Amino acid sequence: MRLPDGRPVKEAEHLSGWGGVPSSPAKLIRPEKVRDLLPPPEPFIARGLGRSYGDAALNQEGFVLLMERMDRFIAFDAEKGIIQAESGLALDDLLRVIVPRGWFVPVTPGTAFCSLGGCFASDVHGKNHHHEGSFASHVLAISLQLPNGEVQVLTQEDPLFWATAGGMGLTGVILDVTLMLKRIETSFVKVRHHPAQGLQELIHLVDDESRDDAYSVAWIDLLSQGEKMGRGVLMTGHHASTAELPLRKEAALVNPTVKARKFPFVMPSGLLNPTLLRWFNAAYYTRQRNRGEFITDFRTYFYPLDAIREWNKAYGKRGFVQYQFVVPSESGREAIGQIVRQINDAGSASFLAVLKRMGAGSGGPLSFPIPGYTLALDIPFRDGTPELLGELDAIVADAGGRVYLAKDSFLTAERFRQMYPQLATFQTLKSQVDPDGKMTSDLARRLEIVS
Repeated sequence: MRLPDGRPVKEAEHLSGWGGVPSSPAKLIRPEKVRDLLPPPEPFIARGLGRSYGDAALNQEGFVLLMERMDRFIAFDAEKGIIQAESGLALDDLLRVIVPRGWFVPVTPGTAFCSLGGCFASDVHGKNHHHEGSFASHVLAISLQLPNGEVQVLTQEDPLFWATAGGMGLTGVILDVTLMLKRIETSFVKVRHHPAQGLQELIHLVDDESRDDAYSVAWIDLLSQGEKMGRGVLMTGHHASTAELPLRKEAALVNPTVKARKFPFVMPSGLLNPTLLRWFNAAYYTRQRNRGEFITDFRTYFYPLDAIREWNKAYGKRGFVQYQFVVPSESGREAIGQIVRQINDAGSASFLAVLKRMGAGSGGPLSFPIPGYTLALDIPFRDGTPELLGELDAIVADAGGRVYLAKDSFLTAERFRQMYPQLATFQTLKSQVDPDGKMTSDLARRLEIVS
């Protein structure tokens, strides 16, 4: 199939996010240069490397633009640490260039296999949000192609910049990103593990400023029971200085080579049962709580799952959802306790569950972060999963929190409006740049962001 202008279109039976749930048919266009980005004749959405979990990059009623070939470097000021690159560039490829030169990304999610445009459209956050904010806060400018084909260069002074940050691709196609990098002395991280025997002790560790560091994240065991429910390990760290390394200084900025192993097959869905996962969690907790202080390379600390390609196959053909929410500090402890008990009773969690503190949000009307606690967890998809998520959504909303749109699959429009009170501001800006509703997605229709 080809468009009238000759661009090839591939029709896919289904397209999904990283968790495999949900999926929908798609008409795919794979642009390689800016000239290939003429708006298609039907509504469309841009898609990065497919690592978001929900339906933000799905569009069963139109086209999906696959942006991964638009991945060129445009400019790099190695003295000031400013990089400009096309939006399809993966963090993994960016890091290979900047780390040996003494720079790092200022904010990173838990995988390096995501694009710069995807990081901005989702306004991703990392282990340092309580200190450094979200990704968009470090972006100096973006080039945005509006739905009518016009290109605008936006900076932090432009309201459309912030509507695009966390706007899940609904304001236009991000062409390139100019990012302020973070100076580092070495490519290693000095890490400290702090074990906790229960949920309240773990939250106390997360709040304890004397244990805080540049980066802070807690692994939490959502399937332990009794007094051990919610036990975990707080993992803090910072980029190690050359003085902290037991290595020669000239080897301090090596880019570690990780030989990623591919997950060999799609796991039978029933194999990841609560009994097996409880055993795995107990073994992992025992190992991690005794590690104390140590030095590791940045890939092991920031991107442990990247060492296993296609690890999502572990959840079987039915897939999984990743659920992430943030709740304000005042009501957060109680809400997290409720959710941990509910997940535990349902036996629905996996070993992938992390708890972090968040600082102030970036100001984008649909950006996720607010000050408080955020918990992200994988949930194997089962018949009762949508109902369970609805119950969790209610707890989060009643606590004044919100769920992360980049990982959402089942939130209702009513709950969404309750969680994101600046929706009207976003819709006003979107209607100005997209009066015909050309930019849309399955998520946008489900949440009634667009009509």
